[in-house]
Amino acid sequence: WVQGTDPFLSARLFCRFESLPPSALLPLYSLIVARNAAHSLRALNPRAPPWDLPDDQYDAFTMGGAIQVTKHYVDESAAEARDNYNFGFYTASRHEIERMVNDVKERKQGYYGETDDFLYSALDAIGGLKGMAVVIMGSLEPWYEAVCIGFGASTCSTVEYNALQFDHPLIRTYRSQDFFALEDRPTFDVGFSISSFEHDGLGRYGDELDPNGDLTAMHDMESVIKPDGLLLLAVPVGKDLIKWNAHRKYGRTRLSALLSNWTLVAHPGLSKHRLDDPSPDTHFQPVLVLKNRRPPAPIDWDALLSQ
Repeated sequence: WVQGTDPFLSARLFCRFESLPPSALLPLYSLIVARNAAHSLRALNPRAPPWDLPDDQYDAFTMGGAIQVTKHYVDESAAEARDNYNFGFYTASRHEIERMVNDVKERKQGYYGETDDFLYSALDAIGGLKGMAVVIMGSLEPWYEAVCIGFGASTCSTVEYNALQFDHPLIRTYRSQDFFALEDRPTFDVGFSISSFEHDGLGRYGDELDPNGDLTAMHDMESVIKPDGLLLLAVPVGKDLIKWNAHRKYGRTRLSALLSNWTLVAHPGLSKHRLDDPSPDTHFQPVLVLKNRRPPAPIDWDALLSQ
């Protein structure tokens, strides 16, 4: 047991090491979470998302059984639960952000590794972000805000379920519910969603369970990004999968649904091998450059990825 280590993974490793049955996973997980809470002198999260995908929503989440379901439970839905993980900080000083901007200018990789190389390629292809207003959907620490600043954006707005404190004059933050409630909501030239929408609707971050949460998020972006503006999207790809409740993986079925109202302009990092990867444990995220314009036809993945 190590404070800050994912308690689900810790419990799963213990089960394997001790050859315990699957029924021991939940009690072990609960024990580790309770131990963490006691060690930190804090309460348990009273609003944790469900341990299992609810039976009455199974068909909707899996598109009638077309999407496989495996287990990786994560609860970051409240402050009481967040300390179990080291996934992000929610706060950053101007000095920290400027250090990240310098790293971006040197083309260093951040948390998502090679996804950042794909993002740099995509930004080079579109000519950078000079003078553009950019919105970032989902953020735990301001690495992609630093990318925007490093590539010349005039402003960077971040929309996140949880409250953020990013201290920089070019960054403005909104809680999701506040942003979408604005009467005079701004629109943007470019949007980033880097490893964000695959979580929507799974309850991990305190959002309501919604089988189509990711599809709704993409639909909402149609009114956030200006017509013919761009969305740079990174989600995990591979054979269609829900790792309840950590994230989704996108194969031919769900990715087609996710992109149905957008025109795919470029796809750094995406290949047929990656799209069809059957492993539930890989976490590969290419960057899809999407134009806010309805496509002339659904994507033919074989034709696209054979080029």
